[in-house]
Amino acid sequence: MAEPNNPFFAKAMANRMWGHLMGRGLVDPVDDMRETNPPSNPVLLEALAKDFVRSKYDVKHLLRTICNSSVDQLSATSNEWNRHAKQNYARFYGRRAIAEVLHDAIDQTCGTRTQFSKMSKTSRAVDLPHEGFGSYFLDGPSSDVFP
Repeated sequence: MAEPNNPFFAKAMANRMWGHLMGRGLVDPVDDMRETNPPSNPVLLEALAKDFVRSKYDVKHLLRTICNSSVDQLSATSNEWNRHAKQNYARFYGRRAIAEVLHDAIDQTCGTRTQFSKMSKTSRAVDLPHEGFGSYFLDGPSSDVFP
């Protein structure tokens, strides 16, 4: 997959990372990379993909590039020109934190550390590979607790 002559992988990965950080991909939805669903900014997507290939598919480099961009530095405060803009990243759009991030923030604020079953003592909720690690907070009530 990660070959310089594969035109799809680098673009898909760049779009996925952009979507993860910005809440919406340059191609939206992020999994719909067909020709009839073009990116909102094809030049940017191409530049990110080429840079990703040049970095030898270094995901940290890709994330750093996106996080250092002027788009990522935008304020969430709207003004009269971008108040209703949704398409071209005119400002930052707030979004809800995912459950694992919220769980870790609560642990940090309270000075506690949740021990997840079958995980190291230093593991955080964001380190969990999937659900089902004995956390009521993350997994919710099960049918045996609330029939």
